[in-house]
Parts: sequence; structure tokens; C-alpha cells
Amino acid sequence: MTRVTCKIKDVISEVKSGDWGKGSPTENYTTEVLCVRGADIPELCKGNVGKMPQRFIHNKKATSKILSANNLIIEISGGSPTQSTGRIALISDKILSRYSKPLICSNFCKAITAKKPGDEIVVKGKDLDLVNIVKMPNGEEVEFDYAKSGICKSEKAGTK
Repeated sequence: MTRVTCKIKDVISEVKSGDWGKGSPTENYTTEVLCVRGADIPELCKGNVGKMPQRFIHNKKATSKILSANNLIIEISGGSPTQSTGRIALISDKILSRYSKPLICSNFCKAITAKKPGDEIVVKGKDLDLVNIVKMPNGEEVEFDYAKSGICKSEKAGTK
């Protein structure tokens, strides 16, 4: 497999922000969903159903929040002294078929989608390695290597 370093914005078409919604339906919060939290990601990856809480999101936000096949959920905050952030799960048709309600990700996660129709995000077990180059306010580009365990290292882009 050839590894290519690129800017993450060049390979994704959509970023879905997470939502926590409400615990029970209210006037505008009637779309019933299951909310994937960072803590649910390991169970999803093992093929288990998990313990995702049932939530109700705003009707107008439902279309933009509901996950679909080939969304990659990335935990962006949370964590603890023994669990770093950065856990990921690739949502597939098989995963979606396990649930009778639509899935969204929590507000501590984001979901991304590949840029071109037909492109796929491929996740391979422990070999997963996502690279993100972030342009800092001073113009310097910093490369972050992410793994299931969280951020592994950062360095100036192009200095490897």
C-alpha cells in the first residue's frame, strides 16, 4: 500500500458535526435517534450493538446529522487519563442494519465523508493511520499522525 500525505480537506466532502439533542421529545425535538459516543466506538468496531443512548434531535437538523454508510466517526474530545481521544469507527451498511433507529454521533465526535462519489474510506484494523496537515496562523504547516490510540506525534510538514 502506498502512503500519500495530503491535506485532509482535499479528500473529504462533508463533515457532520455531532449533536446531543434532548432526552425526551419536545415541540421541535421529535426525531428519534441513537447517539454514538466515543465510549461506544470500541463496541461498534467489534461488531457489537453497544449501549448508545436514545435521544431526540431537532427536526430541521435531522437530515444533516444522520449517519450513512461510509461515514467515518472521529472522537474529537473527551478522553480521560487512561483513554485518549481519537477513537474512530467506519459506519457501514452492515452496522446501520443492526439498528431500528437512525444513528448520529455525539457532540464530542464528528463524521466525515470521502470527497468524490464512489470514493471509499478504508479502515484496516491496527494499521490505521490518518494524516492531517494543519496550517497554523503563522503559515507554518504541522502534520499530525493519528491512530486509534489518539495523537501519536506532530512535526513540521515535510521534515520527515
